[in-house]
Parts: sequence; C-alpha cells; structure tokens
Amino acid sequence: MEYLIKASAITILFYVFYKILLQRETFFVANRYFLLFGLIATILVPLIYVPIYTNQLPIETVKLELIDTVQTSKEAYTVNWFQILSFIYYAGILFLSSRLIINLSSLSKLITTATKKKIDSLYFIETEKNTSPFSFFNYIVYNPKHFKKGELTQVITHEKTHVKQLHSIDILLTELFTITFWFNPISWLYKKEIQQNLEFIADEITQQKTKNEIEYQRLLLKTSISKNQLALTNNFYNSLIKKRIIMLHKNRSKSTNQWKYTLILPLMIAFIFTFNTKVIAQNSKVIHILGEDETISYQITKESTTTDFDKITKELSKTGVTAKFNKIKRTKKGDIRAINITVASKNATSKYNVSSNTDPIEPIVITIKNNGESIKIGKQKEKRIIITENGNNHIIKNENNTEFIIITEDNNEETKTSSTIVTIKNNDDDNDDKKLIVSNIESENILYFIDGNKASKKDISKLDANLIDSINVIKGDKAIEKYGKSAKDGVILITTKKEK
Repeated sequence: MEYLIKASAITILFYVFYKILLQRETFFVANRYFLLFGLIATILVPLIYVPIYTNQLPIETVKLELIDTVQTSKEAYTVNWFQILSFIYYAGILFLSSRLIINLSSLSKLITTATKKKIDSLYFIETEKNTSPFSFFNYIVYNPKHFKKGELTQVITHEKTHVKQLHSIDILLTELFTITFWFNPISWLYKKEIQQNLEFIADEITQQKTKNEIEYQRLLLKTSISKNQLALTNNFYNSLIKKRIIMLHKNRSKSTNQWKYTLILPLMIAFIFTFNTKVIAQNSKVIHILGEDETISYQITKESTTTDFDKITKELSKTGVTAKFNKIKRTKKGDIRAINITVASKNATSKYNVSSNTDPIEPIVITIKNNGESIKIGKQKEKRIIITENGNNHIIKNENNTEFIIITEDNNEETKTSSTIVTIKNNDDDNDDKKLIVSNIESENILYFIDGNKASKKDISKLDANLIDSINVIKGDKAIEKYGKSAKDGVILITTKKEK
C-alpha cells in the first residue's frame, strides 16, 4: 500500500512538472524521454531508501505471555479494509489485463490473416475495414480507399515515423503502467500526454518531408472525424487534431529552454529525503554480569558497520581474544546478508557463518565468558517467557525451559535468596499477593519505572499483574549513562498494556 501511494505521488509530480514547464515547448523528442523517465521513476523511486543511523540503548527485553487455561474470549468481528482494498485493486488489474490480452489477440489476428506486402523491413497491410490508419512495430495498416494518392503518401510517412522510432514500445509501456496504477486518475492523463507527444513527433517529421505543408494540415482536418481505432496502436486519427495543428504552427522553442529538464532532479532528491528515509538503530556492545562469572555479549545485526566490527575487535584484543569478520556481503539497501565470524582465545575457538542471496541476516550474539574460557556464537533468540500454574506456585519459564523465575504466594516465610523481591498484587483477590523473584539482580537499590515514570516498590505492589506487557532490564554502564549514578545497581522498566 505504501509503495502504491508513493508511486502515485511520483506520477503526479512528473505530470504537473510536464504540464507547467514542458508542454508548450517544441522539444518533442526530449519530452518523450522525459515522460518515459517518469514511468521508470514511478516504479523505482519508491524502492530507494536513505538510511539514517541512530544509536539505540541496548537493553534486555523479556516479553511476558500469559496463558489462561480457564477463560476464553471471543474476538469481535472487525472489517478488514486492507483485504477489501487489496481485492478491489487486484480485481481492477485482472479486468484491465484481460482487456489488454483481448486487444493483443484482435491485433494479432488482423496482422496474421491479412495480405502483407514487405518493403525493406516494413510490412504494409491494406484492409477494407473501416478503420483508421495505424502502425504497430513494423506493421502499417491502412484502407487505401479512404485517401487520394498524395494523401496516402503523407499518411504512410507519418506511420513510418512511428515505426522507425519504436513508438509502439511507448504505447505498450503506458498500457502496463495504467494497468498497475489504474486507481490513480493522473496515470490515465499521463498516458494521454505520452500518446499526444508521439503524434507531435510524427507530425513534425512528416511536415518537414512533405512538399506542401498546408496540404498535410488539411489532411489532418479532413480526418478529424474519429473512426474505429485499436487501443494498442499509433493511430493517425485521434481527438487531438486541433492541438496537433497548433503545434505545427508553433515557433520552435529556444534551445536554452532545455535547462528546465534539470529542475526535476532536485525535486526527486527532495522527495526521496522527505518520504524515503529509513531509521536504523545501531546497537552497541551489550554486557551482562551473571553471578561471579563475567560474560561479555556483542550483538551483530544486519545494520552493523565496519566501525562496529573494528570496535569489537579492538575491545576483545585487550582481553586476549581475537575476532575476525570477513566475507561480508550486503543487500542493495545496505543490510548484511552474508558474514563469516571467527572468535578465538587460548582456551576456546568458535566459528559462525551465514549467507543468503537476498534476505538480511538475523541478529547474531557473540558470548564470551571468563575472558575467553568459553565462546559461543549464534542467533539471538527472543526471551519469550510463559507463565503457567503449578499448584500454589506460578512458574515463568523461557522457551527452552532452562532459565526460570518463580512467583510464589506470600506465606510470610523468609525467602532464602539474595535476589530482589518485588511484590505484584493480583486483582482477583485483594488479600492474594504474589512475589516476583528477579533472579539476575542482586541488590535492593534498584530503580523502577512504569511506562517511563519513576516508581517505588509501593507502586509496584499496587500494579495489576494482568496489565504487564513486558519487563526490560538495563544494567551496568548503560544504566548509569542514562539514569545517573543512582542506577548503578540496575534499572527495571515495566511497560503496561495501556501503552499499546
């Protein structure tokens, strides 16, 4: 949907630019290429993105997913407008594509069944049908009974221009263009301008070659009454006879006016930098301290730069660990799609490689414990935690059932743990409190934030557990950098479902 909107905006930009600055100029050939460039820009420009890199604070995110085995809710029926609009869009494409195929079939039947006369590389087809003269690639079709000898010569000269300059390609491109963007009325007007300009080109060359310019213009007037025409061809007759005669009488434009074409470039650049930017968050080093073992983790993402790799290599070298990043390949957008990683110390070595022809890599985490005694490299997995009930206990486990946090009912017994205890009240019963034991944090001097606002343990105790959407934990230097020295023991960020 976004692509179609941006493409339509590009079409409007080129159409308005042409109507205001170029339509009255007699640079017909240059106008042809400008209009074709507009078609190409409409297709490609929405695909171009300018990356804007921003620094993102690295945090551990734990997403809580509550499983309720008792109550079930029925989702209210909502109208999916996106599906409805998609159906209408593709139905329009199907209808117009069918019409195009029918027109091509009719044209093919006419060309293959008629008697043809070949002169040089051109095929001349004389027909008795009441149709206007037209050309399609190197075929020229006409009814000789409709013209005098001199008139027929001018008509054929006109159609030869269409053939030699391959105007049929322009016609087919505009057909495909209007099929793709049929919902945009400007695309149909754009198609009309392209067809009209092709007639200006053919008229100009025909009048230059004819011995009697007035006679050619009279021929245009004589044939101004429209006859049967085929949509996919360059027709001698059309409803723009008046404009064609006016352009034949118009004085040639000064060559210095061609500077106008360059004005489209800053407009295109402005469009790209305004609507085609992509914010890319760059994650720096992520460090976790777990118990007495020192664990350093580095995250490699599709947006990682050479500077990031150099920084990791330099920092690890201080601890006696070497890191190599090579065979890096990127997509057209600049995302990494292939990389080889080797990390080694005196005690351990780990290698990892991933490669794809098109898709960018998923986040990769390098984990080093105790200055290189253990090295692991692998894809980063989301820490999705599921809450289940087991008797009087609520157990929170991650996907691989290794790490877990236990929520137990408050029985006033002293908990033998150095972990921080945060009490979360359950709405089901005012007297039923449960304790959340956060096993990775070993201090009572922790800062708490609920939806960005600083909170106390008392605020946490009043929080409805059913409203929690996610818990984010920030530790170490990054916590101090953002929240000050008071965050030296860690920060817990709680996001509720109200924020969504």
